[in-house]
Amino acid sequence: MHVIGRRHGIENFWATNNLERTINGFEEFSATLGECWVQPQRDRFGHAILSDEDVADAFGDALESPFGYYPPLTEAVFPGDTVAIVLQDKLPRSRLLLDCLLKRLMVTNVEPTEITVVVSPATAKSFGLELKQKSSLEEGEPVETESYFPLDDDFQSIQFKIHDADNEHGVAYIAANEEGLPVKVNRAIVDADVILPIGCPDSNDPDGLVDCIYPTFCNAETQARFRQQKGSIAERRAEIALANDHLGAFFTIQIIVGPGQQIYRIISGERTAAIELATTESNEAWRIKPVEGADMAIVTIETEQQSWKDFARAIVAANSLAVSSGPIFAWSNLNERPKSEIRKALNEPFESVHRAKLSRLMQQLADIVSERQVFLKSKLPQSITEELGLGYVDSVEDVSRLIANQSSGVLLRDAHRCHLTTELESQDA
Repeated sequence: MHVIGRRHGIENFWATNNLERTINGFEEFSATLGECWVQPQRDRFGHAILSDEDVADAFGDALESPFGYYPPLTEAVFPGDTVAIVLQDKLPRSRLLLDCLLKRLMVTNVEPTEITVVVSPATAKSFGLELKQKSSLEEGEPVETESYFPLDDDFQSIQFKIHDADNEHGVAYIAANEEGLPVKVNRAIVDADVILPIGCPDSNDPDGLVDCIYPTFCNAETQARFRQQKGSIAERRAEIALANDHLGAFFTIQIIVGPGQQIYRIISGERTAAIELATTESNEAWRIKPVEGADMAIVTIETEQQSWKDFARAIVAANSLAVSSGPIFAWSNLNERPKSEIRKALNEPFESVHRAKLSRLMQQLADIVSERQVFLKSKLPQSITEELGLGYVDSVEDVSRLIANQSSGVLLRDAHRCHLTTELESQDA
């Protein structure tokens, strides 16, 4: 098996006309806010966001000039190679990025039939993949899954594999971790000659445990072990590196995004170096300075896959920026019913017995909702929103009416990704 690594029109984000990627016209709404409203991301991201056409060019440039790595992609992939493209879970703008990579691969004369795109069930759902299962002919045979995705005619023969962590036939053993436990990865990735992961730094991952391949594309037992945080951070980080090294996944493509999941930089290159560079740049981009004198805050969550943990992080960020007792509005597309921890944080903030059992993030959320009114725009029914003790809003008109009497405020987009700069850091800057 040979794997990469084994062989040595700028568009103003705040004035964009492309509303299909925004949530319910929030782009237009932000433009109507007066000068008393602070929008701290304008200066940082406003002139750096790439249009779709620029993304394609930037993608090609990144692949031709990989960071800390040689040769470029077009000289590292050959006709006859089997290629596994691995899309990180919750990857922003995944359709556009996949299209860019496929077009670059066509330059190498790799046959589309030799390309497999490996995705998680959550990514498959966001893609709208249609699944069909072939019945096994004999007991014990693996169940094959076919998937169909609307691609350009040139790419119709590309195969999609939706990872099934419960299917032991769909993973392959590649190594053992420090404790002797098996390290297994999706068989389509293991069997590929060339592995091309596309990932995105996570600003909420200070421990470096978010990886494109592992444990997202391993077996259910390993996923559960990581989810339960068994073993030290160092041990889990070492296991991630072990899996990538044994796969020969030494090359990566990293996407740095701004508010609204818009792309503003693409980095490719040697896995460790490229991830470190992308993480540093992403963390710096999402660091927000304190805002003084803001009565209230509006925060958005604009990722394709949204969670209540994202909601909690967004509320904490809003509370840190707008430190008054004014209301906070959270604008999202949440459509999952909250689990018990969220319900306890929102409904029982004064119950010390329950509070002590909450995570630190949920304790922060409980403290905030006990002191401030929080409104939520989501895809959930009004009854569920109000049962949680949250105010209900359904449109930008609702928000406009409710903020009419507020003298100033902060608008923070994709607030769950943001981190507040401390006073000492601000002085150093």
